Amino acid sequence: MAKWTLDKTAEQKYAEILTLKSKNSKQRAEIARLTVALERVTKEKLSLLTDIKWMRGENDKSPPEKKT
Repeated sequence: MAKWTLDKTAEQKYAEILTLKSKNSKQRAEIARLTVALERVTKEKLSLLTDIKWMRGENDKSPPEKKT
């Protein structure tokens, strides 16, 4: 097969598939990490909003105890 041909061999296609699978795996791991971080920050934000409302007197409830 000539070098200038556009046809890829089966080995080249397999190597490309493995590369794409590896990139996909890295992206999924990063998405999972970012999702966990987003959930943590959202939980902290809601806790702070509850505290602010309590300080303003908007809520009659006492602030919830924070778990660390």
